[in-house]
Amino acid sequence: MGNEAAIDLDYHASGSRKRTVLYCIENGLPALTDRLRLVQETETASYGVVLMHPGYNLTNSTDVWPKDLASIVIRIPDLLRRATDDQGIPAAVYVYDQSDSSGNRSVFLGGVKITPGQDNEAELEFLDESGLDGLEESTRYYREYQVNVANKVWTIAVLAVQDTFTPDIAFIVVGGVIILVATFGLSWWVNQNTKRVAKFNRLKAEGEAEKASLILESARKAADAERELNDFIAHEVGDIHFVA
Repeated sequence: MGNEAAIDLDYHASGSRKRTVLYCIENGLPALTDRLRLVQETETASYGVVLMHPGYNLTNSTDVWPKDLASIVIRIPDLLRRATDDQGIPAAVYVYDQSDSSGNRSVFLGGVKITPGQDNEAELEFLDESGLDGLEESTRYYREYQVNVANKVWTIAVLAVQDTFTPDIAFIVVGGVIILVATFGLSWWVNQNTKRVAKFNRLKAEGEAEKASLILESARKAADAERELNDFIAHEVGDIHFVA
């Protein structure tokens, strides 16, 4: 009693399971269902998925394969227990399905808090359902990973469980002094560089002005020389014409 929905393993009675069956048959690849609430589950935030596998084609034809499926129920809390039982780092681990057929993003699958214990045995506390957006906005250390699981994309989110990091006052003072010195140093460099550029521009302008003055003086002297030459030639030509 209480397990009627699982009698005869009627996967076509569930939309999620039916889609997974069709995926395996049409593609010949293993597939996972969406999040399911197991019939005999007693814990509030405990879910599971069903992994279906068409096996391997041992014939030379695809017309007769696949004909059947193997399946196994994966209870997410048990999966998290096996994955985190020997971890020595305090953290909270959450699993989300990013490819749920309902169109909803980041569907919660499960979460566990890890507290390191003696002899590398961690104390596990399974967590209530929580949205991924709330974790991303947390002020604690946070990191997430995308993993491909059969036909699904899961997000594994890891969150620090200690209090929010509070820097030591000495760190603040030293950091402030470093920033202050760096600011003054940068200001001095900018000031000196500005003066150097202004001096360079002034000298360049003076050089251009002197160059222009020399060019004008040279042109004036050339014009005077040309005029004197013309006068001399004109005078000589006049003398020669008079003698003749």
